[in-house]
Amino acid sequence: MEKKPNSITNPKVIIEVLSKSTANYDRGDKFYLYRQLESLEEYILIDQEKAQIDINKRQGNFWELSRITQLEEQLEVVVLGVTIKLAEIYRDIEF
Repeated sequence: MEKKPNSITNPKVIIEVLSKSTANYDRGDKFYLYRQLESLEEYILIDQEKAQIDINKRQGNFWELSRITQLEEQLEVVVLGVTIKLAEIYRDIEF
């Protein structure tokens, strides 16, 4: 099997910015495929139309979904040990 130079084979986290045209696919079929990756622990979807971030975390054989929507809240990417305020993620964005 040929390796693509821009692909990662065992990601622990995937972070995506949603677009209108792919949001349903990203939340549905694509997430289904990502769940098959044993290494994946977090799948984070950042909405570009409004201040909203969906965090999907693997909990054993199940996935827990949480959502943050307030600019004062923080996104914690556990596997990376990173925390960032939504206000910083959406800085200079007008809705």
